[in-house]
Parts: sequence; structure tokens; C-alpha cells
Amino acid sequence: AQLMMNTVAQHPGHYLSAIAGKTVFSDIQADCISRGGDCYSRLNQQIVNAGPLPFALLRETLSQ
Repeated sequence: AQLMMNTVAQHPGHYLSAIAGKTVFSDIQADCISRGGDCYSRLNQQIVNAGPLPFALLRETLSQ
């Protein structure tokens, strides 16, 4: 654990992007759940089908 903490402290940018992405995908899933959609298999497939998009455009695509 200590080695991992040292690595994160030395290179925080490598890990910040992963945490930011996880946060956005968690928010997208929470929005899906609040709308009552199929938020497990169907949402994941929609994300894959959309391809690489900026998060703002991905949100807009998924809300349609």
C-alpha cells in the first residue's frame, strides 16, 4: 500500500484522469437509474456503440 501511495504522490496526473472518468461514468449510470432505464447491459452497450466521445457529447448522445 505504501508503494502505491508513493507512486500516486509522484505521478498524480496518471491517476487523476482515471478517477475523473470513473466519476463521470458513475454520474451517467446514476442518471440512467433515475430515469428508470436498463442501466447495466444496455447502458454499457450504448457507451461502446457511441465510440470515443468527449463526456459532454456522450451525455447528450445517451440522453436521446
